[in-house]
Order: sequence, then structure tokens, then C-alpha cells
Amino acid sequence: MESRENMLAFAKEVTGKSNISDYHFIEAGWNSVILVINGNIALKFPRSESSSQKVEYEQKILSIMEGFPFETPKYRVVAFKKYKVGIYTFIEGRPLSSVRRIGKDLLSDFSRFFEYTFNFDLTGMTDAGITVVEPEEWIHRELSMLEEFQHYLGNYIYKEFFQKISMSIKEMSMNLSTEDIGLIHGDFYRENIVVSQDCSRINGIIDWGESGSGDLAFDLAALSVDFPEDQTLSMIPHKFQDRSQTYLERIRIYKKIEPLYNLLFLKKYNKDQDFKKMSDEFNNRLQDDKSP
Repeated sequence: MESRENMLAFAKEVTGKSNISDYHFIEAGWNSVILVINGNIALKFPRSESSSQKVEYEQKILSIMEGFPFETPKYRVVAFKKYKVGIYTFIEGRPLSSVRRIGKDLLSDFSRFFEYTFNFDLTGMTDAGITVVEPEEWIHRELSMLEEFQHYLGNYIYKEFFQKISMSIKEMSMNLSTEDIGLIHGDFYRENIVVSQDCSRINGIIDWGESGSGDLAFDLAALSVDFPEDQTLSMIPHKFQDRSQTYLERIRIYKKIEPLYNLLFLKKYNKDQDFKKMSDEFNNRLQDDKSP
């Protein structure tokens, strides 16, 4: 990962703005660091060479999402040493973390998002050379991710938890069908959803590096981490509502796994104090769940 000084120097070079006084870094991303300059230009710097490929992938998948109802980053990809950096106009607004409750207009916008993703024609991915997973491939992916969590976090989290979650993921294969596979954002969390200043509407959605095909319940689960399950289920398009109970079952499994992503991030990037606090809180919740 390049230093802040090198990233800022590169930003001056590619934007032609030699004197940049208004800038800030957003370092919460798993794969990248965002440098925002003058409040309207964003540069997405990958954390590693492998993450560098995600910038081009993100540009590719966004190019096939014709008619998407909200603003997304419009990338210009440039070379920076051994990395690829994405440059785009910053989407104005506030992160979803600013929202305490989903009002009528915001609920309508989320319903529009899921109407689009649930009905997305996956042949567009295939034509673009993007792999479309089958249900069994998705289950395998989730089990592989769980193995990675256990490898890095197994000494800090109750092992019984990993055993139970592994069993739950395997059981998901019994009700996961081809019609449950669709376009997913893959990282549909608080900081990647930009809402208006009054928190009433969605302005845009960023960070599509983990997007592709997958279980449609996955993005629903990310949203229901912060908002009521019944409200989240109401966002499922009408023609899929008859499967809402199976979505709910998978949502609850994904929600149990969700804290592991944050824990792994903290562990990998040596944020020891935050890691200890969060892992203690997580284990305490597991203990409470086992209480009579």
C-alpha cells in the first residue's frame, strides 16, 4: 500500500491540480483507500495488487448495468506504478449510517434497487465474460469464506459457532434454487449507500468490486443488519414474495456471519485494540444467545 504522500502527489499529477488543500482519505474499505479532493473528485487506490484488478472489474460490471436507477461511479482507470487507480466524480450525500429509520421515500428507493437486481438479466454477465454461479457454487463459496474466517479468527471466536454456521450453510443448499441467483452488490453496507442530505432518498451506490451473481438474500441481509427484517422483506419484488420465508432463513444466517467480515478486516490490518473490543462483544453475544 502506497503512503498518503505518494497518493496525494499522484492525485496532483493526474488531476492537474498542483495545490490541493481540501482533501481527505476514507480508509474503511476492505480493498481500497479513497482519496477525495476538493469535495468532488475521488481516487480509488487499491490496497494490494490483487485488489487492483477489482477497479477494472468494477468498471466492467457497471458498464453492463443499463438502466440502473441510481448514480454509480463513472471510472477513468489509470496506471499508478504496479496498481490501477479508479478516478471518478464524488457522489454527493451522506452514508446510510446517518439514517436511523427508513422512511417511505427511502423504502421506495430500496424497493427500486431490489426490483432491478432481482430482475437483472444474467446473460449480460455471461456475454461480458463474467462468471454466473450456480446455487452449489455459491454454497461452496460461502463455505470457503467460512474456512478463511476460521483460519484467521478461530483462536478468538468460540469454535462451536463455526461448526453451527457451517451446518447452516450446508442446509441452505436445500432451498436455494436457480431463481434465487441474481445480481448482487456483494458489499451492500452502510458506507456504500449514499443518501441525500436529509436522508430521504438514495443518491448513489458505490464500491461494486464484490458485485456479480449470487444469492439475492445476501444484499437483503446486509441491509437488515441495521433495519427491521419485516421492512427489509417488504422490499422483495412482488413476484418473488412467495419465497420470502426462504429468503428470511438465509438472511438470518448471513447476519450471523456479518460481524466476521469486520473482525477479519481489523485482524488483517493490525487494529488490535478495536479487534479485541469487537471480538469480546461478539463472544459475549454468543454467550447470551446460549443463555436460557
